[in-house]
Amino acid sequence: MTVELPRVKPNVIWYQMTKVTERTKNGIAAARAKGRRPLDMRKLEAAIKRIEAKTSPAEAARQLGLGRSTIYTNNLLYV
Repeated sequence: MTVELPRVKPNVIWYQMTKVTERTKNGIAAARAKGRRPLDMRKLEAAIKRIEAKTSPAEAARQLGLGRSTIYTNNLLYV
């Protein structure tokens, strides 16, 4: 005699994935509403070039309108 167990786990996983997706979308929308934009990769590339040309990371960040922590967070000093 076999007993069928309810398929609860896949439903719970699906529900959790749906909630994560929803929260991510809401977070992005809230950031845009505050005026925040995604990081511009061209600015990061320009920062790398300036740092390689012996400009200090703080100065490169200031010139490009980036935060100094962005330079360190994205490991631009170790390129």
